[in-house]
Amino acid sequence: MFGKTERVRAGRICVAVVLLAGSFAAAAQQEVYVDAGRGPVRVHVPAAYAEGIPIPLVVILHGRRSNAERLEYYVQFTPVSDQRGFLLAFPNGPVNSDGYRYWNATDACCGDGVLDDSGYLRDLVEVITAQFTVDSRRIAFFGNSNGGFMAHRVGCDHADVVAAIASMSGAQWNDPAMCVPTAPMNALEIHGTKDEHRFYGGGCTEPDVCYPSAPQTAQTWGDLNHCTGSEDSVGLDLTSDIPGVDTRLTTYSGCDHGGSSQLWTIVNGRHHPGLSPQFNDVVVQYLLSHPRPSDIPCGDVSQFRAQCGQTGVLAVDVGVIDTIHDGKTIDVTVDEDTFVAPVLESHGQVVLTGRSPGTHVVGLVEPASCVADLEVTCGS
Repeated sequence: MFGKTERVRAGRICVAVVLLAGSFAAAAQQEVYVDAGRGPVRVHVPAAYAEGIPIPLVVILHGRRSNAERLEYYVQFTPVSDQRGFLLAFPNGPVNSDGYRYWNATDACCGDGVLDDSGYLRDLVEVITAQFTVDSRRIAFFGNSNGGFMAHRVGCDHADVVAAIASMSGAQWNDPAMCVPTAPMNALEIHGTKDEHRFYGGGCTEPDVCYPSAPQTAQTWGDLNHCTGSEDSVGLDLTSDIPGVDTRLTTYSGCDHGGSSQLWTIVNGRHHPGLSPQFNDVVVQYLLSHPRPSDIPCGDVSQFRAQCGQTGVLAVDVGVIDTIHDGKTIDVTVDEDTFVAPVLESHGQVVLTGRSPGTHVVGLVEPASCVADLEVTCGS
């Protein structure tokens, strides 16, 4: 019943996305164009997509004087879309009087504030979700430079729709009061300490128009998510032009359910560093492993069970009342790895092969706090 299982790891984050196969026929990967009022926007549709089975959506936002195709050439998210199975959208910002594209993000970067780019990007998400079966818990934005500022703006304005944002060389509003999300938000800032255009320590684009430092940007999201602490660790290699492990992680803890804040500091990194082969994968897996909370009530969970066969096949089943939750997703853990499955015909199921003999701990992550963990033993 189930197709391939993909696992991705980066630091302490681990997620496995289970893609259903079976009664739904998956098409070959393709490029589709949608229009949210400003002309065609390319959407890459992976071969794993099957109508009726929800998969994530990631939207990438280019920098000032750039465009969507140039950003994709730089970050190479399309191969990850095919490997992990998510929709990937490539919108372009408006063109200014000098002929350059930009986004109206914050007062510090980088437009005239006239066009409502934040509203346009929400409209784009709505157009895509109307045409495709999107996992509503995993809608995410990645932005670079001016696009990074815009990603933060989207997180501030549309936390009721967007689960996670990642910004590279961007920043939050300088005035935290300008960001009033209506729900917890998962936010990641990636920034080089030697960024020559958008300074790691903050700066001003005009004498009285400034942007905060990268640490303050992360702290703002930590405050908005009511996080209670933070810790630093080292363990990522994000660049190809700085030898060895180059990135220090600051992770906020004790945050509201469904919200988080992280800062990935590239030590000696510049505004547009050469990217390592793992950059695209670890950024995407951050976005996909930080979903919105489930809206399935615990009272609608009718059963939670796990069974292991003699051949090492471990099956997990979460039953829900009626079919009103079909098309939504549930998350379970098996030995601390997270697996995502759609709810179809009142059941969310994960089937894993190659489970080693012994006892395995199975937990229900979303819906949260519904049932206790289970232990299941696989034979030899």
